[in-house]
Amino acid sequence: LVRFLSNQGLEGVSIAGLRRFTVGFSWITFGFEARWGIAGDEQTRRLVLRLGPPNGIFAPYKASPEFITLRALQGRAPVPEVYWRSDGDEDFGAPFIIVAWVAGEAPIPWTADGGPAFDEPTRLRIGEQFLAALAAVHRLDWRAAGLEAIGGSTDVASAAGDRIDLWEQR
Repeated sequence: LVRFLSNQGLEGVSIAGLRRFTVGFSWITFGFEARWGIAGDEQTRRLVLRLGPPNGIFAPYKASPEFITLRALQGRAPVPEVYWRSDGDEDFGAPFIIVAWVAGEAPIPWTADGGPAFDEPTRLRIGEQFLAALAAVHRLDWRAAGLEAIGGSTDVASAAGDRIDLWEQR
């Protein structure tokens, strides 16, 4: 991390509090605090590094679609600020994305005993947050936001079918 951030033009980089999160679904996810700068002009950021493992459930991974999408949703939906990404494995041995750490929880929708994952007020709150975010995504003009760069179909008439075909293949 120090070498990577230094290669991004940041001076005096230090890393603290590196820890692996138990969630991240198919991505390997770490949180850390990065500091850089010179005396009097130092910056500190809490960041998250997500790595797409070569043997993960959705391998081979690409970080660019997530990066482009999160950047397009900045200020429109509750998403973290994005900083860096690569679809290659030169820096960390796998494709990666580095984003701002956001306070909160990653709700895991299942339990070991098969019972309810959330009490009723929590379930309703998560549902309301999800619907608000989904509405924000649907208000987004995907062409104006540059989402065509992700690839795949840009024909509105066939986009949904193309996505279904992709996921059926996966």
